[in-house]
Amino acid sequence: MKKVIVISGANKGLGLDIFKSLKGYNIATISRTNEEYEDENTLMIRGDITNRNDSGVFFYRVYDKWNRVDVLINNAGMLGEFKPLTSYNEYEIDCLLNLNIAGTFYMTQEAIKLMKEGLIINIGSTRSITGAPNKSLYTMSKFALRGLTQCINAEYNPRIYSTIVCPGNFKTVSTKEIAKIIKMLIKLPKECIVPEIIIGGKL
Repeated sequence: MKKVIVISGANKGLGLDIFKSLKGYNIATISRTNEEYEDENTLMIRGDITNRNDSGVFFYRVYDKWNRVDVLINNAGMLGEFKPLTSYNEYEIDCLLNLNIAGTFYMTQEAIKLMKEGLIINIGSTRSITGAPNKSLYTMSKFALRGLTQCINAEYNPRIYSTIVCPGNFKTVSTKEIAKIIKMLIKLPKECIVPEIIIGGKL
């Protein structure tokens, strides 16, 4: 039976390369800019993961179509502007944290409700590991994903297990290379998957 893989933010960049690399699986995607599309092996929904209702409706559609969820790839996120910590305004903080943290948390909640067993891959960054000047807001959000990964493993492993993939600058490691690694993770037996994978150099 084909695995059912859910990807957030698969309409461009890394998310799109992940989507393309996983042909042969049943794949569902959600994005604010998705063109709605459905066939036997694909479900593409337009929705906002920062809206809890959108996430709930999306997973209802996934489960109604395939009656299972095997893998969640929390890819959707934003960099925001890199600048001094004291320069961020309330709007910038709300936008970035709502997408990078709250939206990811909603997706994870909904996936776990439907998973009998499975894998959750969080797309972090080398900023999930270390801080850097003028990147405080983005770094804080990516550290949060590392914490979420650890909590999933503490609470649900071995039934559901999680790993965070932490790429550096896409100039040093391409999105296609990262997508290949994610495809490999999905194929590996769970006892071979480590909770943190760092790829490439600095962001």
